[in-house]
Amino acid sequence: VLSVEPELIHELGCKLEHGLQETVVDSICTLLGHPDSCAHGSVIPSGRCCEKKSSRLRQLVMSLADCDPGEEGVVAFVRSQDGSIMDKLSAMGVFPGVNIRLIRSKPAFLFTMGESQFAIDKFLAEHIYLRGVTSDTIA
Repeated sequence: VLSVEPELIHELGCKLEHGLQETVVDSICTLLGHPDSCAHGSVIPSGRCCEKKSSRLRQLVMSLADCDPGEEGVVAFVRSQDGSIMDKLSAMGVFPGVNIRLIRSKPAFLFTMGESQFAIDKFLAEHIYLRGVTSDTIA
């Protein structure tokens, strides 16, 4: 997302991590749903905030692929290092701040943005991350 050169990612990540207060790191971890690995597949050790999480915790930011039909949220970010994926999603208008409502997830992920509907496969849906996901269905 930040277009940081791969050889600098680890160095800059370490500086950022060690420059933040532990409460801020815990808040970021909670916001991301207590991930156990980074985008590159490296293991992220559990912190104190992870030990306190509930097994019923709903992530504050989640991929469109993890949403259920009828849920909607605001695009927080699109995550991919593949320029063609970013091009496809941006051509559809998938940008941070845009509201998306998932209509169905099979056989394809059908969602609305404004008055338009789009169908994408699970692979693309896994790259779109939403915040503030709510449901219009009554449980």
